[in-house]
Amino acid sequence: PNSMDDEAAAVADWDQKSKRSANNEQDVVQWIEAIVGSVKGDTTVAEWLKSGIILCNLVNAIQPGLIRTVNQQNVPFKQMENITKFLNAARDLGLPESSMFDTPDLYEEKNVDSVITCIYALGGAVQTVCPEFTGPKLGIPLIAKGKDVTKPKSKTSSHLLHLDPEQVASMREELETLREGHARLQEENVILRK
Repeated sequence: PNSMDDEAAAVADWDQKSKRSANNEQDVVQWIEAIVGSVKGDTTVAEWLKSGIILCNLVNAIQPGLIRTVNQQNVPFKQMENITKFLNAARDLGLPESSMFDTPDLYEEKNVDSVITCIYALGGAVQTVCPEFTGPKLGIPLIAKGKDVTKPKSKTSSHLLHLDPEQVASMREELETLREGHARLQEENVILRK
C-alpha cells in the first residue's frame, strides 16, 4: 500500500472523528471565552464571531503575533478580511482544507455549523502544533499537518506528522531562538517609538 494513501486515510479518519464530536457549540463557545476573555452573552455565535475580531484574537492568544493586524472597524470588507486572516492562520497551524469554512459561511451565516466544526478542529490542531500553549484544550489532537488529500481538487499531499522526539526538541529550540529574536525586535521597536 502507498504511504500517501495511508496518510490521506489518517487525515480523513481524524477529520471524520473531529467532525463527529464537533457538534457541541457550547464547548466551542466556552473554549473561545476562556482563551479570549470575551463573553458571547445573548448574541448568536454568528453575530458574536462575524467581525472576525474574536477569531483573530483567539489565534493570537494561542500563538502571539500570528495575525499582525486585526481590523477593528465596523466595515463589512474589513470584517471579512479578519475572517480570511483567521482562516489563513488556521492553515498555518496545520488545519486540513476539509476542516475549513468559507468566509460567507460565517459572514452571511450560510453555514455556521462549518464554522463551529472548524474552530473545534483548530482546538485539536493547537494541541499538536502549539505544545507551548498551556490554555484550555478542545477537540481531538490533530495527527496530520499540511494540505488535505481527501478532496480531489487538492493536488498537494498531506504530510503525516511523525513526531520524532529529537526533531521536536530541535524545532522547540529553533522556535525559542525565533521568539527571543522577536522579543528583542519588539523591545527595540518600543525604544525607537519613544
